[in-house]
Amino acid sequence: MILTEKVKGNFFIFLIAKLILFSIHLFSFSSYKIILVDQYKIDQSRRVLFLPGDMAVDKNENIYFTDRKDGNVKIYGRGGRLLRIFGKQGNGPNEFNEPFNIDVNSNIICIFDKGNFNYFIYNKNFELINKFFFFTDVSEFILSNNRIISWNYFRDKRNKEYRGIIFNFKGKILKLLYNIPFDINDIENRFYLSYAFIDANDKDQFFIIQKKDYLVKVYNQAGEKISEFGEKPFFYKKPHLTRSYLKDLRSHQRSYKAWESWYRDFTWVVGLSSLKNCIIVALGNFNRQKGIWEYWIQLYDENGKYIDTIKLLEPGSPSEVIFLDSNNNDLLFFAEATREDLSEYKIYKYRLIL
Repeated sequence: MILTEKVKGNFFIFLIAKLILFSIHLFSFSSYKIILVDQYKIDQSRRVLFLPGDMAVDKNENIYFTDRKDGNVKIYGRGGRLLRIFGKQGNGPNEFNEPFNIDVNSNIICIFDKGNFNYFIYNKNFELINKFFFFTDVSEFILSNNRIISWNYFRDKRNKEYRGIIFNFKGKILKLLYNIPFDINDIENRFYLSYAFIDANDKDQFFIIQKKDYLVKVYNQAGEKISEFGEKPFFYKKPHLTRSYLKDLRSHQRSYKAWESWYRDFTWVVGLSSLKNCIIVALGNFNRQKGIWEYWIQLYDENGKYIDTIKLLEPGSPSEVIFLDSNNNDLLFFAEATREDLSEYKIYKYRLIL
């Protein structure tokens, strides 16, 4: 084909423009790096971490685990050294029935006890500020501006159902976030809706993402949804119920194995974290050939603009038990059960470099 001088000129300009855009694209991707800076096992020699329900990280990089079986909170320092145990099994002062969810900030520690449906609010020295009863399921929550933002279930006097509640520390409901649109018989969608992750930034916004999704919903501090964002990754496998799974569920002997096999067929969100000028979504897929879970980090800027998707070399084990939290600045902490019998836990610390 013979090109005229004008066509050649336009083609040359187009090529230069594409190269400039590609260079900008490369630069924006290379300006963010995630580096594994430390990894260590949780010390089990003094007291065993039996069955963690949740994990939180404070500004000093101390890691707080609720231990559902042992009825307490275990706090670990750098290197996995056990620093402190707070609480014991029971229903009296400083006792828990089944402590499950936890969050910490510079001044407040909040724990939800699944066993007696109580939220406990402590200062940083574990001196009780308040507690309140709330009958609900186990759901993710965070502390933000002296409030609790949770993904709890709630049904009002008119039988309207909700997910997502903003409480004050006295247990008063300040805002209901999401009116459930699914019928009571829509088991699949209601099941997916039960699991979500929450985090907040220092710009009076908080974020919610469902475990089965890749879209992040953005709310202002008043609890009003203002936007959403998300980039579907190339490896994404959308969860859905299968006939074989539903059939096997009817058999008590095969139900757990059926659930495990079904769960390993899809992509799941395993964590959400707001870092300095960046929002992190962590995703997990099970690699059946290797027999381990593999994890990816999706990076977005503070406005929700997609930056990159990065596959992590660690963690990765046959167990689906994984926790994620951050110092809300530049560090991400993964905690993983490295064996399927849940007898060993390992911490992976990543640093985000801008």
